Amino acid sequence: MEMKSNYDPKTARLIVAILLTVVFSNLVAEGSKDLLYGVLKISPDGIWANVVIICISLLGFGMVSLWIKKLTEEYLSVRHLKNRTGVKSHQAVIMMASTPSGYNVDSSEGKVTIQTSKSNVSLSEDIAEDIDQLDRLNLQQFLRALKPHLGALKYLFLLSSGGKNGSYEYLTAFEMVVRHYVGDSVQVFHQGSEHLSFDDLEGVYQEFKSCIDFLSKEKKVSHGEIMIDVTGGTKTASIAAALATLEHEDIELQYVQTTSPYGVVSYNVISKSQGKVTG
Repeated sequence: MEMKSNYDPKTARLIVAILLTVVFSNLVAEGSKDLLYGVLKISPDGIWANVVIICISLLGFGMVSLWIKKLTEEYLSVRHLKNRTGVKSHQAVIMMASTPSGYNVDSSEGKVTIQTSKSNVSLSEDIAEDIDQLDRLNLQQFLRALKPHLGALKYLFLLSSGGKNGSYEYLTAFEMVVRHYVGDSVQVFHQGSEHLSFDDLEGVYQEFKSCIDFLSKEKKVSHGEIMIDVTGGTKTASIAAALATLEHEDIELQYVQTTSPYGVVSYNVISKSQGKVTG
């Protein structure tokens, strides 16, 4: 019968590190005792030898302590999953655009109108009022997610999906709605393609990473000013968004609650692990 090995390299390294810590701790204790004894007796014998031993032991103890810290992070890679209600305005927001359901967007006659089978809603200058008017449309959640950032917003990425029921072909309509409130003061970027699926974890992850890299490197936006909204899209796409923020401790996620009071909740997911996402 074949015996399965329970050997775990990570556990073995952690045990070795702990044993070395015990050894160095004992050396420090012994050296300190002899040094103190020599000083009190006002005898030079053995004092400098003990000083050298203590210094070497302290150095070894410090190095092993750092090693243990690194090893423990392999077990507990996530540092925290903080969340809070009430989101501050950010300079850059990355949003997933969900395919319009039950409405069309029209921009004729110099105004933006949301057309449904029952009625038409002309957008006003008050986004809060418009949110109340768009009852039960998924555009309502989109505007709720956008609203907290209108004060400081400079860059907006609209991430779309492709395919038969994708949102790629509706990006222009989403931009029309956004520009109704921000005019030309915000740079709007279309991200994604007609071939991207929101159920493609690796593909969506790479799209989010691309947005983050562009904002931080090309536009010099600090990570603390980047927010990723996961209200739209699919659950898989939301997971991809969370994975994209793991190694950036200042980038947050936000989500609009689906029940009253429909608050915008932000999450700060931080991890020390920076391994590549694989399928």
